[in-house]
Amino acid sequence: MMSRLLRVGDKVINLDNIEYIVREDDGVVRIHFIHADIALWNEQGEAFRQWVLSNAGYCEGSGEGW
Repeated sequence: MMSRLLRVGDKVINLDNIEYIVREDDGVVRIHFIHADIALWNEQGEAFRQWVLSNAGYCEGSGEGW
């Protein structure tokens, strides 16, 4: 089975390894994986948030306010 990948700016995100996603008070989108996490700021964070909103399957468990 091939992994589902999404490019956001200079990052390639393996969607199959995401544990959960949070949007912090300062607008930073933080994507948590089992062993690490990455943060997306400004346009990258908003672009990823919009993608999540348009793909409801990835919103489950992502918290309120998305």
